[in-house]
Amino acid sequence: MPNQLEVNNVSVSYAGRAVVEGVSFALQRGEIASLLGPSGCGKTSLLRAIAGFEPVSAGEIHLHGVRVSQPGHTRAPEKRRVGMVFQDFALYPHLNIRDNVAFGLRGLKAWNRRERVSRLLELVGLKGYESQYPHQLSGGQQQRVALIRALAPKPEILLLDEPFSGLDVELRGQLAQEIRTILKQEQVTAILVTHDQQEAFALADRIGVVGEGRLRQWDTGYTLYHHPRDRFVADFIGDGELVPGQVQGDGWIDSPLGRVKAYDAVGHVAGQPVQILIRPDDLCCDQHSELQLEILERVFQGADYLYSLALPEGGRVDCRVRSQTPLEVGERMGVRLNVTEVVVFPQSTDLWEADEPARPSPGLEAVI
Repeated sequence: MPNQLEVNNVSVSYAGRAVVEGVSFALQRGEIASLLGPSGCGKTSLLRAIAGFEPVSAGEIHLHGVRVSQPGHTRAPEKRRVGMVFQDFALYPHLNIRDNVAFGLRGLKAWNRRERVSRLLELVGLKGYESQYPHQLSGGQQQRVALIRALAPKPEILLLDEPFSGLDVELRGQLAQEIRTILKQEQVTAILVTHDQQEAFALADRIGVVGEGRLRQWDTGYTLYHHPRDRFVADFIGDGELVPGQVQGDGWIDSPLGRVKAYDAVGHVAGQPVQILIRPDDLCCDQHSELQLEILERVFQGADYLYSLALPEGGRVDCRVRSQTPLEVGERMGVRLNVTEVVVFPQSTDLWEADEPARPSPGLEAVI
């Protein structure tokens, strides 16, 4: 199956300074991706280049096999068949919902427009709202209208730029799942830009973590969480601490929490000091364990407590425990490792340091 979108070694620069460097990935029809990273990392600049709003300083972008961007040439946004959903919805306040959705369908016959608008409104549960105006709708309803207005002309690809940023947390998660269902039903290729990993996990098939203008890793949400490729990804995706360890051979690591198998022991030799990534879910409370750690802090999170525990030789590690049986700060908690393999990094004190350029997992379409 041909790729719907190909981004090949793309860089974007402003005033001679590169804000995106050497990014490559591809999407097939119907795939949903997310560009995930902190503010200012270059993800929105990359999205704008795909849309045609920014020129590329290096590399090429192809949409459905047609080259639309290269240095010195940028096909206009209106000629790319790209739909966009913005942070502020950008609905027309003087038009009712029917006319907002139909705005990009002026080339169709009247009955075709009515049929398309009716079907889309029904798809998002807004049938009967045709005559209302944007200010009469809730934030979530306005976001649904913005989505189907972008979908109405049947774009080759849909770009969503922080579309949930103005909504409350609970509604954002609900909308992300709803929008994923709609995009899959419509077989629309889409890219979401966000700094919120939960939104990316809920919506996307593939996630590209962007840091300092580079694509650090392109993978599934599961792999990003459990097998990050560098310290930047490890720190940005989920909670976790780097704990000192020492390689013992055959892929085993000794640590203050016990002996554990390395996920990838390639390049590590016996006796080498390393750091292992421990997530709060990698430890479990076991009061019968020989390893008893002092509780430094305790944070109530509803169904769970998040405990911060002191390691024997300095440093700390977090452990998430069901909240039915709370322990107090200053008490000792028995813990044991609840993970079969851990991610190993060379010894370093800088969690944000990149060990190597990110490498895609086998079978995933991404190149750095």
